[in-house]
Amino acid sequence: EFRNNRKTYNRLTKEDHKEIYRLHIEEGYTKKELAVLYNKTEKMIAKICRTQEQEKNNYLTYGNPVPSNC
Repeated sequence: EFRNNRKTYNRLTKEDHKEIYRLHIEEGYTKKELAVLYNKTEKMIAKICRTQEQEKNNYLTYGNPVPSNC
């Protein structure tokens, strides 16, 4: 039971991604500072910020996009 419940990876959650993006945009943290804070590379932080920006733009542009399974 213990082995099934323990965290065996060092991945960031979706909430972590949103918080990193917020800290970078609203609080003015640099990618280097965030990399040290979250123990990730600057490249990974840049990718997270880019992905969050794309998701934000897609949501604002399309609202709730309808999947096309035609």
